[in-house]
Amino acid sequence: MSSTKRLHPISAVYELLKMLKELIIPILFFLFVGEDGTTWDKISFWASMAIIVFVFASGILKWLRFTYRVEEGEIRIESGAIIRTKRYIPLERIQSLSYTEGILHRPFGLVKVKIETASAGAEAEAELTAITKADAEELQRIIASQKEHAQSETNTGEETKKLENDSTIVYQMTPKELLIMASTSSAIGVILSAFFALYTQVEQFLPLDWLYDELEQLVRSGLVILAIISILGLVSAWAFGIVLTFLKYGNFTVKKERNDVIISRGLLEKVSITIPIERVQGVVFVEGILRQPFGFTSVKLESAGGEGNEKDQTEKVMILPFIHKKRVVPILQQLLPDYEFDVPLQAVSVKAKRRYMIREAFKTVPFVIALSTIFWPYGLFSLLLLVLAGGFGYIKYKDAGWHVTATQLTTRSRVLARQTFFMKKNRIQSMELKQGWLQRRKELVSVTSTIRSGVLAEVGKVVDMEMEDGFYVYEWYRPRKEHPEYKLEEPHFKIGDEQKS
Repeated sequence: MSSTKRLHPISAVYELLKMLKELIIPILFFLFVGEDGTTWDKISFWASMAIIVFVFASGILKWLRFTYRVEEGEIRIESGAIIRTKRYIPLERIQSLSYTEGILHRPFGLVKVKIETASAGAEAEAELTAITKADAEELQRIIASQKEHAQSETNTGEETKKLENDSTIVYQMTPKELLIMASTSSAIGVILSAFFALYTQVEQFLPLDWLYDELEQLVRSGLVILAIISILGLVSAWAFGIVLTFLKYGNFTVKKERNDVIISRGLLEKVSITIPIERVQGVVFVEGILRQPFGFTSVKLESAGGEGNEKDQTEKVMILPFIHKKRVVPILQQLLPDYEFDVPLQAVSVKAKRRYMIREAFKTVPFVIALSTIFWPYGLFSLLLLVLAGGFGYIKYKDAGWHVTATQLTTRSRVLARQTFFMKKNRIQSMELKQGWLQRRKELVSVTSTIRSGVLAEVGKVVDMEMEDGFYVYEWYRPRKEHPEYKLEEPHFKIGDEQKS
């Protein structure tokens, strides 16, 4: 690939659609604002045509001016329609290549490639919008060869050969799991929200008076018909959400290849995400309210760096979208053998139970007051919210827990879903102990551990631990070189000494 290459011509169409999407509002403004036959109407029409021609010409010019090649251990990219930009990326800095095979790519056997480096932050280091699969595989082979060459300097021949052949499929989502996942997903809420958002935008442009009249007639004819229509609408949204989930997560496969985890998914748009194991900062189990009673969970990887700003390709990579907890540990042990996932968690202090319940109940007080005032006296039934919130606080108390080993911290808490964080000690960026004046009376403390995840940070938090346990975890995290006699089995200092210092 030392010769200069251009992207496939379909990339010009890709750029055209991308720019049209960004300019859709001004184009619609010029097309629809004004009255027929007026001078302003003609000006707006030709202005819209001028914008479209400009966008089309820009897409072609960007394609003509974009070139790439591999030379002297670097990927060299030159781009820019007016201002010429040259970007040289050393191969040893490249962490991974991520492939996306969209609707425009598949008929021509093309892929979009994102080049990731450790310092890429929230955006990809570079992007090749449309190249052939053969060129993408050749680029992947060159990068892998460079890494193997560097690793072969420290490995024996047998170890190098083992690395070359190390490629295993560790998980493939079954149709049954995909169906249950789609049926219990939150897509229906997203779809309904999008529908109402769209409705509020088009209401002022569309003549919907006839619809209101029809609805009024339905209400007069009976609430039963209206209820049936509402149920049919919800079922339709639910079915549509299932279809979207199938399109997004169909053929979901997780493969381990050398020191990378490769995730591929998608029926309509095929996506391949590569995560170097060395970039994994932590693992999170997420158990939703509907799925937890049946023993199902999802697993996310917190990864340093980023894959761009696409919502489905952020640093929180969904590695196991829906799986029974009994199957999780064997799969993750193949991918991340250094982690311990089957660990017993120590519960928080019994003294914290009342605090958890009161804290959740207190959050509902403004709603109870508002409902009781507006809908008096029937609004007094909202007092039941206090009881429900207190019960939810008790669930949060029962779920909270922690565990430490020589090299790993595990924390569990609940916001709405129950989340269990697994963090290696050398990946924790910071640890913080907080104690309010009410906690001080109960000798409790909250511990917050922060790990890096792209340009953001993720935290594992345990609220209202015993003070001695909190200091124990904090002492565990402190650098051992400061404490040559440190032992994990017992705290380094006494609680009283810490309060004095």
